[in-house]
Formats: sequence, C-alpha cells, structure tokens
Amino acid sequence: MNRAVFWDIDGVIRHNNTSKENGCYYCLSYDQVDYINGIFKAHKYLQDAGYKIFWVTMQNCIKEGLIQLYEVHKILMQMDKDFENGSIIVDNYHICTSDDESDESKVIAKYKGIESLSYNNDIDLSKSIGIGDRKHDIDAYKMAGIGITIQALNLHGDREYPEADYHYTQNDFLANLESLEELLLRIHGCNDIPHLVRIVENFHHVEKVWGDEYWITNDEQYCSKILILNPNHISSLHYHIEKCETFTVLAGVVKVTHNDKVTSYIRGESVLIPPEDEHRFEAVSSPVVILETSTHHDDDDTYRLEESK
Repeated sequence: MNRAVFWDIDGVIRHNNTSKENGCYYCLSYDQVDYINGIFKAHKYLQDAGYKIFWVTMQNCIKEGLIQLYEVHKILMQMDKDFENGSIIVDNYHICTSDDESDESKVIAKYKGIESLSYNNDIDLSKSIGIGDRKHDIDAYKMAGIGITIQALNLHGDREYPEADYHYTQNDFLANLESLEELLLRIHGCNDIPHLVRIVENFHHVEKVWGDEYWITNDEQYCSKILILNPNHISSLHYHIEKCETFTVLAGVVKVTHNDKVTSYIRGESVLIPPEDEHRFEAVSSPVVILETSTHHDDDDTYRLEESK
C-alpha cells in the first residue's frame, strides 16, 4: 500500500483571501492565489520521502453562490501546473462542500473526500499525514484513521487544537517552514540520531564515503550493523553472491534502488535484499540510520558496479 499527505488548501497551501479588499476566506479566481512561503519546498520534501500528494479542500463558497464548481476546478488545475513546474506531482484533489457550516457537517464532508482518495489510490492511512488549519480538518483526519495530524496556526484558522499531533506557526500568514521541516524530521526520527550514535559509537567503526558503519556482530552465520548515511550522499551500486540482507530504517527517509526499482522507506519500514540483487541507498535531505541484519559478511563477496558518492 501507499502512504500519502492530505493537504488542506486555504490557509495551508495558499493564503486566505481575507487580507484583500472585499476578500473572503476563499480564493475566487487564480489571480487571488498567493502561495504560502516555502510550500513548494515542503511538498517536494514529502514527495521525496515517498508520500503521494493529495489536496482536500472545503469550498463552501460554491454553495454560497460566490463561484461555480467548474471555476474552482479551473483554479486548482492552474495551481497543479504551478506545482508540476516545480517537479511536484499532485496525485489528485477533492473539492468538499458541507450541508451547513457546522463543524460536524464539515468533518463528514472532508472525511468522505479522504476516504474516496484513499480507496482509489490504495493508501495506508495509518502511515499517512494530514495537514490543515481548522479543527474540522484535524477531526476529519482522525476519523479517517490518518496516523499523523499537523495543524497550521495562522491568523484566520482555529486556535491550537490539542487533538492535533503537531503544530507549526504561520506568523502573519508567513509559514515558518523551518519549524514544519523540524516536525517532519521528528516524525521520521531524525532527532533521535544523536542518541543512536551514542549507543553504537563503541562498536567497531568503518568510515565510508557516504557516512559511517558500525559493526555489532559478524560471526560465521550472522551479521548485524548500524549504517548512518549523511544527507545528499549515496552508497555504491553493488550486489553479493552469498549474502542475504534485511535493512530496517531506524531514523530518516532513505531511497533504496533495488534492481531497477527505486522506493523510499521511512522509519519502521524494512526491505529484503536477496543474494545477487543489485542495490544502493541514498539519503536525500536528512541523515538516515539503518539497521542491517544479514548472513555473514565477507568483503570479497561485495561486487561494486558504481562507486559511492
């Protein structure tokens, strides 16, 4: 199954239009779209972490007669092109309207949108993230079973909602994306890395081009190591004739090339590499800690096709 990020739009991806003359909460034309600082970077970070990207937006301005449904679609499709120009794929979006303005109605409407996107895209909601600025956003994410909820705090959203797992602040509509990135690093366990290093630093250490390798044990049948990859580094493309390996991510997000397939893995996920399968690892934007569990390691059983860098 896939994992995904479900983004609210108004107050999260683009500024609310309330600051404009005669403005309302919604953007009623593309020329009113004002992207929050750093939002493309945040989308790219999550896409590189292996998350599908979905927008789920409450647009009761349609029911209020302020705009037609096809006009909302037009605005979102133009926004989609903006993200595509930044090498970001928005997998799909869902436009919600509620029967009334109560939180209960909005939660149900948003929940149905999340369920539809999830069902049609084989999403594991327990490994997914929901980001919104309103109480009903967080409640809808929780109702759908989304594992991690993040509330963006801004001038026109709701006050800090304790049911959200994390919060980040937008000061006068400017998103503090450094704080959001810190939250994402915490989610992926990157803040645990100094502690993990202290645990393994007394083991046998091998310095690598891509980082550090700590040997826990290597006997005739069994080997265990801790691999610490530095950001923007990549291991050699290699294979083993005898060795069979399982890699489990303890912290960070790692891209694994396994034969011709590239997959991103996050903390708690594992991949099995049988003998003779080509493989390599890449830490994209943050450090990565990996537990390697394998059969006996022999340096002569490593055949490199491309060097580390």
